[in-house]
Parts: sequence; structure tokens; C-alpha cells
Amino acid sequence: MRKKSFALFVGLSLLFINRIASAQTTAGTDFWLGFVENNNVNTDSLWIYVSSDRNTTGTVSVPQVAFSQSFSVAANSFTTIYIPNNLGMNLGSEVIQNKGIHIISNDSILVTCFNRQQDNADASGIFTSNSLDTEYVIMSYSAIPAPISLDSRSEFLIVATDSNTIVQITVTDTTLGGVLMGASLNVNLQEGQTYQVQSLRDLTGTRITSNKPVAVFSGNTYTFVPINYNLMTFSGAADHLYEQMLPVNQ
Repeated sequence: MRKKSFALFVGLSLLFINRIASAQTTAGTDFWLGFVENNNVNTDSLWIYVSSDRNTTGTVSVPQVAFSQSFSVAANSFTTIYIPNNLGMNLGSEVIQNKGIHIISNDSILVTCFNRQQDNADASGIFTSNSLDTEYVIMSYSAIPAPISLDSRSEFLIVATDSNTIVQITVTDTTLGGVLMGASLNVNLQEGQTYQVQSLRDLTGTRITSNKPVAVFSGNTYTFVPINYNLMTFSGAADHLYEQMLPVNQ
């Protein structure tokens, strides 16, 4: 009962927030998204909330693994779609994965993603595919340094929306895969593939360019906000950070 009440509260809250944000190109019929790594992945709690001001239907798919689920949503309401961790949660750094998620609908909808693992959660509104572009600057957040934490990671995720997408990434911190601060790496992605990059400090300011539009998400596996205050006092609680990035032209 508590779980159902929580889902109802979150869904109605996100419906209200997305209605306010609808002027910022969040309402549409085509979306690409992905989930960055959360610190705790021992529970399956990746949720997509779909809301609309009209009756409509649609499909959520993970094209690279042939996962597809239909949905329907009533006017002025919301519906939830569950994505298993093994299909939706991107893990590790600098590895091409098949975890891009595509949503299409027959009429205009609003989409919000919710990554809730044990003790860590965050949500992001999702922009429509026609608002995506080819140049981004990452806004992330500092990781908790060792030995206080061995699992905190600054991170971002790229989701390819078309085949033969060539991406160049110039990082502002040395990555877990060994790319040095200030260096660039290139990756070729197919439609629905994802590429996550992580570091032990802060990837804010990293530049991403591509030959085709991509969706970009950033955040942190879990961290303190503000980082300095909590490291000095060892107080407070760390949490997951997750947000979709707007391209530089917006």
C-alpha cells in the first residue's frame, strides 16, 4: 500500500512539474533516453512516468535488445513503465552498451525518468527528440574522494539516436578508462547504443560533439551536496544525481 501511495504521489507531482515545463519542448511524441549508473544496483527500480492531457497510446523499447512494451495513458493522468536494471542501467566507463531507450506515442506526452535504487534516487524530465543536437557541455558534480568513498563517480551518458553516430569527447578530468584530462576520445555508436564516461573527481566542462543528434545525461553515482561542507563535517547523506543536458544552442 505504501509503495502504491508513493508511486501516486511521484506521478502526480511529475505531471504537475511537466505541465509547467511543457513550453520548454518537453511535450512530444518521440523521445530517446538512458539511465546513468546509480550507486546501489541490487534492486530493480528504473521507472518511466508518462503523462498527457489527452488519451493516447505508445511504445517503450530498448531497440538493441529487442525489448518492447506498449502503454496507454488517460487524459490528465499518468502511467508507469518499469525497465529492468539489466536492460536499462548503464554500468562502468568507456564501454559501448546497448541500453538506449526509445519512446514513441500516437499523441503528445510528457516523460520523466526515475532511478530509485536502495538509499539513492533522482529523476529527470526528458526532452523530445527534435530538441536534441550535436554539441553539449557537461554539468556534473564532484565525486566523494577516497577513502571516504570508493564508489562515488562523476559521470555522463551519451545515447545515439541514429546509426553511424561519430562522437568526439574532450574530458576535463582523467577518466576511469585512463583518458587524461584535456585529451579527446572518439566513439562510433549505432542507433540505441550508449556510452558512459566516469571519473573520480569532476567531469563538469567536458565537451561533446557529434555528427548526428544525441541525447546526453549527466550526474553522479552518489555524492554529497555541497561536497566541501559534508567532507569537512562528515555529516549529511549522499545521493544519486541524474539530469538530461540541453545542447549548447539552447
